[in-house]
Amino acid sequence: MITTAKDLFKGLKENSDAFDFNSVSNELLKNKDVIKGIISKGGHFLKKIPEEIIDNEIAAISVQKSLSNFEYLPEKYRFDISFIESLHFENSHDLCILKFTNKVFLNDKKLILMFLNKFSVSENHYIPIDLRYSDDDNLYFYLGENLKMDKEVINAAQKLSPKIFKDTPKDLREDINFCKPFIYEYPHNIEFAGVSVKSNRDLIKELCSRKGVLINYVKDYFGSDKEIAELAVSNYGDAIEYLSPELQNDVEIVKLAINQNPTALKFASANLKDNNEVIEIAIIKDGYALEFASERLKNDETVVFKAINRCSSGGAFKFASERVRGIKELAILALQNEGDYGPEDGWGTFDHQSDKPLFAYLPETISNNKDIVINAIKNNLESVKYIKSSIRDKEDIKALIREHKELQKENNKTKSDGGWG
Repeated sequence: MITTAKDLFKGLKENSDAFDFNSVSNELLKNKDVIKGIISKGGHFLKKIPEEIIDNEIAAISVQKSLSNFEYLPEKYRFDISFIESLHFENSHDLCILKFTNKVFLNDKKLILMFLNKFSVSENHYIPIDLRYSDDDNLYFYLGENLKMDKEVINAAQKLSPKIFKDTPKDLREDINFCKPFIYEYPHNIEFAGVSVKSNRDLIKELCSRKGVLINYVKDYFGSDKEIAELAVSNYGDAIEYLSPELQNDVEIVKLAINQNPTALKFASANLKDNNEVIEIAIIKDGYALEFASERLKNDETVVFKAINRCSSGGAFKFASERVRGIKELAILALQNEGDYGPEDGWGTFDHQSDKPLFAYLPETISNNKDIVINAIKNNLESVKYIKSSIRDKEDIKALIREHKELQKENNKTKSDGGWG
């Protein structure tokens, strides 16, 4: 039998999950300071403490420490409306603890509306964006079936999070007036709307003019609609992926798409990937769009030159045909314009992925050329590991490598010292 607080807390520390509270003396558990200490170790210990020991003070302290402790309180507190009303909810997400109360409460429209309306977006209760648009719990999910179908309750829950839309009654999602508030606030909800809403042309025009990616959810109805396609690709070039083959082969649509995002070219038809005018529009905006050009155009020196003739676009040279990659003058231009390489673009996102520097993609016909090697070292020291040892070990090349390593150290030091200041 454990009779001292020291032994109790030692036992909790050593075997918290399987600790047997029956081995603790009643006298020790009647000590409120001990109970408070137990609670401080984790709310889940509450369910192991005999219910008769948990009084109003202990219950209040538990939820003051963390509302998540509500789950482990005895029913006499979880089912007590006055106790629940006394709780301090920081935000709408906290309301989800009410899923641990009884079914009578979760079917009481008046009480549920009181709590839902308490946290509607207002000056007094700002609901963080990450909660409003997350897929996390929402009190709505735990309501009785009658309340889940009640429009007044749904509207109150919608103000807390529009992402409950997919769980609302299917017949209501066929009603455009019901759907609009959900869709206007969170346009991706169109995915879960009924057929009559998804096929409403005026609504889809309005949505795609603001968020072209939504064409994905209505492509079965409007994937061949040129007017809607124009609206979609004008603000989201990759929307062309969801269009019909006919529109993917439409010059006007494809031009709009690649003007918004040059690499949307990958979703164009094979015919337009072989169209000089279309390709030039794409590569002038982003040389890396060369990746999606036809083999004929990847073998066109003029096209490749335009793709690599800008700072940081030289890396696109790896997409040129092997014949063109063997042209020394173009290779040097590309190396000089290579810029950064790698899967990360510097801002934590992925752009033109490559696990190797441009030099690694050059054919052997020119990769052993001294001018090529010198340009590779000067513009990207990572090229060194791909230079043949027979060339890398030459004294003048070794000296050049040492020189640029020192320059790189100085540059790194300057960046480190400067920060954003």
